[in-house]
Amino acid sequence: MDATWQALLRADLIEVGRRKPLVGLLGALRMLPDLVAQILHGERPSAPAERMIVHDIAKIPLGEGGWALLGERAGEEIALGLVGKFWRPVIDFAAVPADDFADFAEPPGWACAVRPVGRMKRRSSRPSTQPAC
Repeated sequence: MDATWQALLRADLIEVGRRKPLVGLLGALRMLPDLVAQILHGERPSAPAERMIVHDIAKIPLGEGGWALLGERAGEEIALGLVGKFWRPVIDFAAVPADDFADFAEPPGWACAVRPVGRMKRRSSRPSTQPAC
């Protein structure tokens, strides 16, 4: 389990997109509306990240696509939270810090969890206005 945990923490999400063209294409398509909006507003698009590991996404400012680190049990579980209107072409992120995440109740919302079940992993998600953390 320790090797798996370390692999998760070290996995470069940008490199995954480079090695898996479909993943990279989907990521690029999701970013395209935001890039176009920046250009149309006379803003210079930010340089793409060279590398992105799990803990790096918690260093991006909240409200700009950064995830809140809600908790971590080393070797077992990491919980990250992100609030936004993902169905819009340009995502409207909300700056919800970790301490306020559990009380955030502006619908709609989704809660996702990955928990070990015996020797297998199970992923569950459900509509919610309260995160399941």
